[in-house]
Amino acid sequence: MIDKKDNLATNAFFQGVTGIISKIGSLIFTVILARMLFPELFGLYSLALTIILTIITLTDFGLGSAITRYLAESKDKRTARSRFIFLFNVRIALSLLASILLFIFASSIAYFYKNPSLILPLKIGSLYLFLTSIYTLLGAVLLAFQKLKYNALIESVFQIFRVFVVIIFIFYSKSVESVFLAISLATFFAVSVGIYFVFIKLFPFLFRGEKEPIQRKRMLSFSSFILISSMGMLIFSNIDKLFLGYFVTTEFIGYYTIIMTLVLGVTGLFSFTSVLFPKFAEIEKIELKNVFHNSIKYLSMISFPATIGLAYLSLPLIKFIYGANYVPLENYSILFFTSFLLALLLFDGIITPVYKMLFNSKEKEKIPAFTTFLSAILNILLSFILISYFVKYSMTHALFGAALAISISRYVDLFLLMILTKNKLGFSSGFKTMIKPFIASVIMLLFLILVRPYFSRWMLLILIFISVVLYFVVLYLLKGIEKEEINIFFREIHIFRKI
Repeated sequence: MIDKKDNLATNAFFQGVTGIISKIGSLIFTVILARMLFPELFGLYSLALTIILTIITLTDFGLGSAITRYLAESKDKRTARSRFIFLFNVRIALSLLASILLFIFASSIAYFYKNPSLILPLKIGSLYLFLTSIYTLLGAVLLAFQKLKYNALIESVFQIFRVFVVIIFIFYSKSVESVFLAISLATFFAVSVGIYFVFIKLFPFLFRGEKEPIQRKRMLSFSSFILISSMGMLIFSNIDKLFLGYFVTTEFIGYYTIIMTLVLGVTGLFSFTSVLFPKFAEIEKIELKNVFHNSIKYLSMISFPATIGLAYLSLPLIKFIYGANYVPLENYSILFFTSFLLALLLFDGIITPVYKMLFNSKEKEKIPAFTTFLSAILNILLSFILISYFVKYSMTHALFGAALAISISRYVDLFLLMILTKNKLGFSSGFKTMIKPFIASVIMLLFLILVRPYFSRWMLLILIFISVVLYFVVLYLLKGIEKEEINIFFREIHIFRKI
């Protein structure tokens, strides 16, 4: 038997810790880059990174999710080892091939974007691509065996080392290529630590021992549909910046990326939802209904106020954190509407993965793959149409077009999943549980609009705290949360302190 001692509460805690570590580290890292490189060079870095991450997603081929799903399902070490070795070999081969091709075709990509400055960052980034593929593979194994405290440890090593190294490199050379060299070195160090824990200390049986015949077609079929879904998320995450890179200068990509970074950073604080995947895979339908409905209920209670609050306060937060260079006064009004639209992705980013994990855990991966694919095609069409249309007015308007395209497309995906959850699984969509948190959040927004002029940017944290308290008071009065649920929450906090 395979040891899976850690329970759901413990894993959710450490997944949350990992998310917090990741986002705090990314925040510090991004603030350093944004303030030292300024919008133009930061935009160049963002475009190069977007190209690299696009290739990483394609070369994953859904294998990361396949590793998590089939290792979690394995009942003994021999089965787990046989499945892992096959998936590992495919993943490494694809990653190595992609790295070599990126190095070879870096000049061609730079020529397409009419930006020779992209060549060297992409060539160095080919090494980062390969190392990141290994890094995410290690995380997939730890998630499968529900040993997420090690994920938190490895992520801490990566974030600390990345910030430390990039400061040194930028001090000597304020260039984009030095940034990619720094993050490649940091990733190599984190991967080395991860290999020690995963393959030497925790799960040496993954490479040692006899193998057995496995259902390769079944696993590849699963991963192929995950790939389709991942390609959809890839389009959602990157197509806007890839299109913008063609239509606008890197300075405006810098503005757009900073807004998106803030939204993704806040979304990452709720990344503990991925711990539900192996749990969904283990339990039966009756219990699954309860776990799913409770997940939607409690996540909605958190995500609605976070989304609406972020939508209203994103630009003041950007100015405070990243600097006034990223909120130019002459573009303020358009940037406000752009940031408002992008902030709406926070709710989608928290809720939609739960629906997708529900289908994937029961090997109905075709459904989220289908909805994501349709929404991704819609996003491609809307992005091209809206960006090319709005850029006629100004490059700042083009950013608004990109934000409008991705917001419409992402919510189409969510609504399709909610409908299919009821039709294909017989579960309620969870829509009713969202109504009261939504009403309380709207009241909170009205409060923010009324009192915001009386708070300086240095008092934003106080305003946010007051707004959160108001939200939960209103939610309690609407009976959107019961007294017993509050007591359970504080009991869980007490348990986490003992972990």
